[in-house]
Amino acid sequence: MVPSNQPFTLRSILEKDKLNGTNYADWIRNLRIVLRAEKKEEILDTPLPDEPADNAPAAEKNAYKKACDADLERLEKLGFPIGPELAADFILASLPPSYRNFVVNYHMHGAEKGLNELCGMLKIAEADIKKGAGSSHVMAV
Repeated sequence: MVPSNQPFTLRSILEKDKLNGTNYADWIRNLRIVLRAEKKEEILDTPLPDEPADNAPAAEKNAYKKACDADLERLEKLGFPIGPELAADFILASLPPSYRNFVVNYHMHGAEKGLNELCGMLKIAEADIKKGAGSSHVMAV
């Protein structure tokens, strides 16, 4: 017979094996196991709406921000508070491949930055990526 407090027992897995930067694959697997046991795995799989354009109406931008904040709040209500480091890891893991160099540089030099600094750095990186998309780099051997 399965004990009625199984989710709380499974949650201890997350307490024991916290995310430390080198164990992401194990950590996300454990998180999915716990959320699946609590029938709340859709929290990780529900995509965010598309980010509005710079010239989008304020209402559309506010709706996007509210949706992003709601996802973090849902995890907190489930008993999985998201600290700044974990939030930064979620953000970095969700970036497309074109941000690979940014992610590497962030891990090497900017790991102590807060979320506000990360967002600012991402805006600069996005502008650099868009600016560099039209040009091609040639390496001579």
